[in-house]
Amino acid sequence: MSSAAAPAAVDSAAPPRAVQALGSALCVSTDFGPLILKPGDLITDHVIRSGCWDEHIVALARSRAAADSVAIDAGAHFGTLSCALATYFRQVHAFEANEDNVRYLQANAALRPFGQIVVHHTGLYSRATQISLAGRDLQEVRLEAAIDERAAFRQASNSGGLMFVAGGSGVNAISAVTLDSFALEDVGFLKIDCQGADGEVLLGAVDTIARCRPVVVFEWEEQLARSHSRTLVQTQQTLTELGYRLEILRDHNGKQVDYVAMPVR
Repeated sequence: MSSAAAPAAVDSAAPPRAVQALGSALCVSTDFGPLILKPGDLITDHVIRSGCWDEHIVALARSRAAADSVAIDAGAHFGTLSCALATYFRQVHAFEANEDNVRYLQANAALRPFGQIVVHHTGLYSRATQISLAGRDLQEVRLEAAIDERAAFRQASNSGGLMFVAGGSGVNAISAVTLDSFALEDVGFLKIDCQGADGEVLLGAVDTIARCRPVVVFEWEEQLARSHSRTLVQTQQTLTELGYRLEILRDHNGKQVDYVAMPVR
């Protein structure tokens, strides 16, 4: 795997964004319109400072977007990236398993033109199965030990970092299906950030990738991936067989790496 130069990031030196309390949530002015966000969350704090999230992915999407194509945001969280992608693509399909995050995602989709962001409250995986939040011992996110798991997950300061697994804690249990089962057309951009399950999600999307030839961006966290069955080598092999070249888009901290896969044939 070679290292690709990261696209120019959205300016992070901009002044803090306008923030307004909205009940128990915050309404934040961003580069891509207003966002309803959870107070005290790591991603919320970043957006307030910079007006965007995953700036390097936004820059890549902007450079590769075709106005008549569709984007997929697998692991959409609050919809910060979904709303950015909606600026460049005809439609965004946003998938999120965590019911606590979906409420914010749905609110943000509702602030956009009807049908521009289609929210799917479901998990994505390599097969149809049941998933739920992994127990405390497997979570990378620090959880409050003095309260029960459901309350701890809800109060986590990095709700985007919570991991779902098959046979997990039973909290926020939900059915997971393959991306291929949706038979989406005109997919030009596929982003996967599913906290260790990215290889599983990608395996469940091979027909969509083969048919539509999108740019594929996914995150790999080796420690979290051990709770699933797919390795990075297997994921790279799958993409190679599909006619893709895999490169590093951004190495965040040595254990969390974003990859980009481009079709070469």
